[in-house]
Amino acid sequence: MRNLKFHKAIAIAAVVALAFSTLTGCAFNEKKKENASTVPDNLTKDLTSGRYYVRSGDKFSSVYFGTGTFKTGTISSAPSTRRILWYKTDFEKIPTLYTGDSLVLYSIPSFNEDFTFERFRDIGYSVGLCGFSITKTGRLQLSVTKNNPNTYPGGDTDALLNLNNEKVIVDSFGGVPLRFSKQKEDDSFSYLSDYGTIQGLTRDNVYEADIYDGTIQNVYNFKADVRILGSFETAHGIDYTFKSKKLIEIEIPEWFNSGYYLINGQGLFRYVKGDSYDDSTDFNIPNVNPNEKKENTTLQKENSSSSTGSTQSSSNGYLDEYESEYDDLDGAVYSTQSTYSFNIDNPGQLTMIARFKLKDGYSDSEHPKPAGTMITPSGQEYSFTSDGPNVLSLSIYADVAGQYTVSFSDMDGRMVSLNFV
Repeated sequence: MRNLKFHKAIAIAAVVALAFSTLTGCAFNEKKKENASTVPDNLTKDLTSGRYYVRSGDKFSSVYFGTGTFKTGTISSAPSTRRILWYKTDFEKIPTLYTGDSLVLYSIPSFNEDFTFERFRDIGYSVGLCGFSITKTGRLQLSVTKNNPNTYPGGDTDALLNLNNEKVIVDSFGGVPLRFSKQKEDDSFSYLSDYGTIQGLTRDNVYEADIYDGTIQNVYNFKADVRILGSFETAHGIDYTFKSKKLIEIEIPEWFNSGYYLINGQGLFRYVKGDSYDDSTDFNIPNVNPNEKKENTTLQKENSSSSTGSTQSSSNGYLDEYESEYDDLDGAVYSTQSTYSFNIDNPGQLTMIARFKLKDGYSDSEHPKPAGTMITPSGQEYSFTSDGPNVLSLSIYADVAGQYTVSFSDMDGRMVSLNFV
């Protein structure tokens, strides 16, 4: 049990100064007040406390989560290819927010003024499989344990959970052998998306899959009827307006493009910059914040040599400075332990870096990449994000005193060194 204390007066002063500068900075961070009678109370009587809604005139539509590779309410500080949402017919339940509509929150208890928008890329339709890794021979391997199924829950691909082994080989798909060749990387692996899903399939087509459980061949027919969305951007804001005695309206930055946005891990809404959309609408155009070169897409580290508290981040999205620190550390302690608990007595910035290495005799290609989560004393769950090969990180403002718990999954064959910076 590690006890972390944030008690230096200079650190507290810096945090307070930052808070005031944030509230008085650009328009995205200014809190506004309006007449509390702008939304009649009779329109909010059926709303559920703690839920976000898209308001269009007098109609309120709840944001929709659906099914994901992470739990509802899990907030990620940066995009992660391990975070996907997948849908079937329930894709139609995602509400659309057009220009002129608004995003609102109804909450009886006090609410967190930090709003995280996690944007998801529309990958299209595929079968209900994700999380592929590559073996030494270039074949696709899939972990199919019940704790880490990598299958769409309740779909036809759940049949793989009945096989004998925790890892199986998907040798061919739709009559095409699945092989990865580093020499022919451009054309031999185009069917695998950045999110470990099979891409380029035709909606509702059925594909034959040759899957080997050990050396035993199993032939399945899987339907490409799963719509897959993958995390690729995050942005943060604290701007809202009181709209009634029960609601706040959350401002959506003007520089947001049309896309699919997850609000505080609770649910997704389809944002349309305009008053209509069709099949030709591109929901994947990257956002560009005109006020900053990069906002919240990569984690940042305080520059200890600077007295102004400026930050540094790597241009390629990885924390190069952390990696070099680890390479230089003598006597770093690695453990096979997957769960850690520690106490925080006073609020402050909390940054953790988890570095993994393989046990002797284990191959990286034979094991899924590890994932990490942290649960706060209030029950809020945050996900670690990938910051390079074998490195996960998480940075939040720990505003609640008490016990925090960190857990890592897919630790088979790996050891971890968890450090606070």
